[in-house]
Amino acid sequence: MISLVFYINLKCLQVSQGISRGGLMGAALERLSLYERESIARQLLEGCDDRNETKIGAHCPFHKESTPGGAFWYNAEEDLGYCYGCQQHGDLIDIYAIARGYATDDPEAFRAFWAEYAPEKLRRAGGKSEKSPVGASRPGDGTPCGMSGREEVQEIGSWNAQSIIMPSETWREHATKFIMESVGVLQGDESLKKELYRRWGIRGDTAGRLRIGWNPQEEFRAQKGWGLPDELNSKGRPRCIHLPVGFVFPVFRGDKLLRAKIRLENPGEGDPRYKAIKGGSPNCYGVWGAADARIWVVVETERDGMLLWQELAQYGVGAMAVGTARLAPDAPAFTLLAGAELVINALDGDVAGACAAQGHWGDNARFVWERDMKGVIRWPIPSSIGKDAGNIWGSGISAWEWLSSALPDAMVNLCEEHARHVANDVEQF
Repeated sequence: MISLVFYINLKCLQVSQGISRGGLMGAALERLSLYERESIARQLLEGCDDRNETKIGAHCPFHKESTPGGAFWYNAEEDLGYCYGCQQHGDLIDIYAIARGYATDDPEAFRAFWAEYAPEKLRRAGGKSEKSPVGASRPGDGTPCGMSGREEVQEIGSWNAQSIIMPSETWREHATKFIMESVGVLQGDESLKKELYRRWGIRGDTAGRLRIGWNPQEEFRAQKGWGLPDELNSKGRPRCIHLPVGFVFPVFRGDKLLRAKIRLENPGEGDPRYKAIKGGSPNCYGVWGAADARIWVVVETERDGMLLWQELAQYGVGAMAVGTARLAPDAPAFTLLAGAELVINALDGDVAGACAAQGHWGDNARFVWERDMKGVIRWPIPSSIGKDAGNIWGSGISAWEWLSSALPDAMVNLCEEHARHVANDVEQF
């Protein structure tokens, strides 16, 4: 188990010895929940735009704008900030460094960030910081938002796989009710099921089994009622959980809802295509397939993972969705992957997908598929089709044709034999 204190000291040593600032990139993504990153960013940035929860518009921290606002965005899900004006970019710790007067490559900025915003994590890891946390925490128990208890790390082979950070019971109760209501709406409307199939090839029966839904009306639910901290936005009003109109893609493990995203039906300018429902687990994979699957295909979006499960489960193939290319496998997902005969890395065919596959992040502590997982084949969707697995639908080739072209002949034969025996009767894991 690697303590946070050791991790911080290692990073500071790397920078002091001349290793590039990339050695610090993504640390907040690995160690803080989505809610914590979003909350801290709003404290550090000026002129925050409250129309979006996880993609925050603000005044650029890297340069003085003649007309502030509109050029800089910070994406809390990816832990990336970018200014379309000055073209500079960085993560949350870079933003902190600028706001507090440090250079972005100063190791003391890295150390000061954790001392100021996550002293509870330092104390649990053996640090000496006694400063009270500035970031939001859940009332009553002092644990960071989005965690139901102590953050644990499970060592598996050469990689320390983190246990799933569970959402609170209150959040899960309310979110599950919302999900099941959305499932009822979708299953009761044939036109919606046809639209889901037309767009992405996901059948109505698959939607029912995986609890895909449709939210017909934009809603704002009070954070406090869902077990999240009660706080005010820049206008002095209570923050809410935004539930936009669109298809709802949940991630369950068994009967426990861990997180969910909504595919915005009518995104505004600058809005992401997907919105995570605030309060869910920040570090779990979507997992669909049998526990003894020979092959696992790893993709980025939940929707693509669900489509591949639908198309490939009969061949004894499971699918996982990372949610974001930078996220390492949680401990249960890692165990499944490590026990498989083959892992197909089908992360998007863009820069982020390539970096996650081959380790170009410049961070030795970050999970790298080709380094930290045995039996991995990098097999993205051909660029002539698109950049992600969802583009297979309507391309003229099937998911099995795409996958089987990456497999040894013996494995193809085993998978096709499996399909002949079990057809589509595969239990969801």
